[in-house]
Amino acid sequence: MVFSGQNPSKNSQVSHIPTGRFVSFMHSVQCNAFLYAACACLILFILSSCSQNMPEIKNVNTAVILEYHDMNSLPSYRLSIFVDSSSDVHRSSHIEILSKNTGYKWECDSPVKIAGRNSRQWAGYTNFAVPDGSEIPAGMYDIKYMNADGESTESYFYISYDAECLSMKASETIEAMNSKGCRTNIALFDKDGILLYYGEQTPEFRDEASFLRNYSTAASYKKVLLASSSSLVCILPLTEITRP
Repeated sequence: MVFSGQNPSKNSQVSHIPTGRFVSFMHSVQCNAFLYAACACLILFILSSCSQNMPEIKNVNTAVILEYHDMNSLPSYRLSIFVDSSSDVHRSSHIEILSKNTGYKWECDSPVKIAGRNSRQWAGYTNFAVPDGSEIPAGMYDIKYMNADGESTESYFYISYDAECLSMKASETIEAMNSKGCRTNIALFDKDGILLYYGEQTPEFRDEASFLRNYSTAASYKKVLLASSSSLVCILPLTEITRP
């Protein structure tokens, strides 16, 4: 005997189900249970797949880039932002950043995508510029990171740098950054401007003779100063290598 709803009372009607219909009914219950289980597994799989494809922000790598074209002019400057993500950066489609202090907002619809070692990957842009006559805002920023499906995630980061360097010539910036401690990297180029090497300047790799010993086709180089305690990166003018 099968009933549905509340327990039968004196006013309820109880119906008897013939054996054949009872077996059919139980088979239907078992089929429904199987379908429910299958649907649950499918939903879990879909949710799991979605979670793997959802955009994620592990960290935000920032740099205020000052670039000098000669030793006597003031630098051009721009903001570089890259999202360090555990989701697939090849599906990244849009990045927005907003300065909380000024309200300046930047958008990028074609992020640069970089795959590194140990499954590290980044998506970002190296040329977020400010209006003429304006400084790159320091302080807190909001960031929105979106994938090709229109799914997005948000986070925040901070920019810190010495804004006085924006009004300094190259020699003044070199002195200021060295006094506060900085690292120096070398970018080596061939005669066609193709990058041959980028890395730290060391005692064994610090002058033109050592550059040529290691890279015989090197034709020019730039020194890149990296502030140790801020987001500041200074790219010094291109220097032609004098061959012996």
